[in-house]
Amino acid sequence: MSVEGQFQPSRVQSNRYRLRIKSRKNDRIDITNTSYIGIGDFKENNETYISFVKELHQKMMTQNPNIIFKSGISPAGYYLSILMAVLLLIVLVAAGYFFFSQGMIAVVFIKAVFIIFYYPSLIRYIQKNKPGFYDPIVLTPDIIPEI
Repeated sequence: MSVEGQFQPSRVQSNRYRLRIKSRKNDRIDITNTSYIGIGDFKENNETYISFVKELHQKMMTQNPNIIFKSGISPAGYYLSILMAVLLLIVLVAAGYFFFSQGMIAVVFIKAVFIIFYYPSLIRYIQKNKPGFYDPIVLTPDIIPEI
């Protein structure tokens, strides 16, 4: 049995955390800190999520001290994320230079806005999803949201 804690943002859920519980039979249960309200509309339930996850970890440790607690994404996924972030930045700089040299200042401005807006989210994703293991007693901001 294993438990995986991850930071899993999306466009409409920029602060989503997921706890995935895998059984010996490879059944999965996903628990997130968000609730669906409507199309593109989610509510964060951070306080109740944190208290639930802490209590759940304590109960799981009591029932089965051999559970493996993993954090982040797979090592391959992590290194591919870093590689893609670097390649994305190189492509955006090259495209910006090309469009600027062609006199398309508006396109360069729009690309710069996208970089300024989205790139910090990508860096945050990479920082919080470093593969490893975590202590189920001391849950860090990589596993649960900060209040």
